[in-house]
Amino acid sequence: MTVPFRVHHLQAFFDGWDPKIPLDLALYQYFKERRALGSKDRKVVTQAVYDIMKWKRLIDFPEENLDIHETIDRYLKGDFQKLKDVPPAIRVSLPDFLWESLVKGYGEEDALKIGEILNTRAPLTLRVNTLKTTRKQLVGALRERISIEPTKKSPWGIHVLEGAKVRQMPEYQEGLFEIQDEGSQLLSAEIAIHPGELFLDYCAGSGGKSLAVAMQMDGKGQLFLHDVRKKSLAEAKERLARAGVNNYQFLNNRHKSGIDWVLVDAPCSGTGTLRRSPEMKWKLSKEGIEELVQLQRTVIKEAIAYCKPAGHFVYATCSLLPEENEEQVDYILANYPVRLVSTTKILPEQDGPDGFFSAHFTLKK
Repeated sequence: MTVPFRVHHLQAFFDGWDPKIPLDLALYQYFKERRALGSKDRKVVTQAVYDIMKWKRLIDFPEENLDIHETIDRYLKGDFQKLKDVPPAIRVSLPDFLWESLVKGYGEEDALKIGEILNTRAPLTLRVNTLKTTRKQLVGALRERISIEPTKKSPWGIHVLEGAKVRQMPEYQEGLFEIQDEGSQLLSAEIAIHPGELFLDYCAGSGGKSLAVAMQMDGKGQLFLHDVRKKSLAEAKERLARAGVNNYQFLNNRHKSGIDWVLVDAPCSGTGTLRRSPEMKWKLSKEGIEELVQLQRTVIKEAIAYCKPAGHFVYATCSLLPEENEEQVDYILANYPVRLVSTTKILPEQDGPDGFFSAHFTLKK
């Protein structure tokens, strides 16, 4: 990173970055405007940008919120990891309120482990589309071109061990696989739906979990998708078509109280996925978490109305915080006629899944 023009691009990126734009998209736009920059240089600059956003609080120590050029200078010296007697929240480069919430939920020792993993590199994981192929067949085809290995926990997953432009592969264009984190795949696997049943993905986004659930339905029954973001639903439509899923429609009110499985993958802090978007931890606040908790409760009220008596309601987040997880389970049990079947907590692992939480309820008759 000491090559002068690489340092120049690192500084230029942060000087021009609008924090409202996600880091990965901002980097894509920056490099798109500078096509002469070689792939190795892009890789080094990208890694430096992510390192700085992950470790900024430790890099700045003992000061706080240094000018970005001062942070870059300290990062380039490379000795911030050698600092001694650093408070634990700063050691793992987390805001104090996030650190305190993790300690409340997991204890200090595990909170340190989680914080360290959130500063590692996120793996690239694929999910095989079993409507069109098998994992064994796909692994055999991909191994001829890229370094991969099957995931240990998800029966559908494949880790890509080295950088590869997977969206340009013919297998992706043919709908044989999607990009989906292993933790998200495991959450989808908990939807034990049967062909012929009805499934509602209430906060569907671009349809990742609907695509995974569709594999279990074998073209029978019906998928319903709902999201307030119309652009995301348009993307979901494209993905469903590529995957060969035809038994879906967008939600309307006539289906209230009649759906077998309702999934709320709720808007949340995203703390289980911070290694993918490290800039987010500097945008979160305690007040923001409190607002998210209230939004989650609004979404729960809206979505549970579609679940039929004795049907299944699944609340999920990609958060690690008890305020958004266990405390919301208590809220649901206190305010709705449901029975708790199970809860699942997936903690982020190095070279493994992101963090996810889910709670499976059944509505009382």
